[in-house]
Amino acid sequence: MNIKSLAVIALLSLSTAAQSFAAGEKPDLRDVRWGMSKEEVMKHEKAEKIKETDSILVYLIKGGPKRQIIHTHPDLDGKSMELSIDIDVPDYNLVYLFPNGKLGMAILHMDNPEAKADDYLDELDRKADEIIEETGKEPKGMAKYGENDTQDDVYAHPERICSGIYAIKFIWPTINNRTNIMMELDNRKTDLDKYECTMSIFYESVEFPVDPADSAKMHEVL
Repeated sequence: MNIKSLAVIALLSLSTAAQSFAAGEKPDLRDVRWGMSKEEVMKHEKAEKIKETDSILVYLIKGGPKRQIIHTHPDLDGKSMELSIDIDVPDYNLVYLFPNGKLGMAILHMDNPEAKADDYLDELDRKADEIIEETGKEPKGMAKYGENDTQDDVYAHPERICSGIYAIKFIWPTINNRTNIMMELDNRKTDLDKYECTMSIFYESVEFPVDPADSAKMHEVL
């Protein structure tokens, strides 16, 4: 992640850690809940902190080799298979945003200049499957071509993703009346005036929303 991005964003992923909530309460993501103060989040978040400001915390989520269980689509008899595969999970930046001192937004951001469009597509599918399994809800997929109308065929032109004219979005229904989730595989200009892929997952609180202008800025930068 470049310095400009670090100055204006925050990022996130799901994980397991010791929990300490009131009876009946569960984390909204990782081991934190919306509305926590920055100090409370720092007590609960176990990843490596790489940046802190008055309203932002940035962490590094290390990747590496991982054994993953996947389930195939049911066949004509309604049966599916469980497969175990080895994958190489990329590093992510994780940032928390604190509007008015309370946790209201988090972003999980894959920023790997060496990855190709196909690598981003594979990771997009893997993370989408993770969120579907965790939430029990299917997203709506959309493809956006510049200023043209949105299309439902999200993989119509994958070769154009990193060329500055094609983007993919997945939007989930609100989770537990508390969390909105959007995943974006998009592109941005580099300092050399070329385009590169960028993928982010945006988690936003229903109860403690970030100002719409700030939220829009996060989507634009990432």
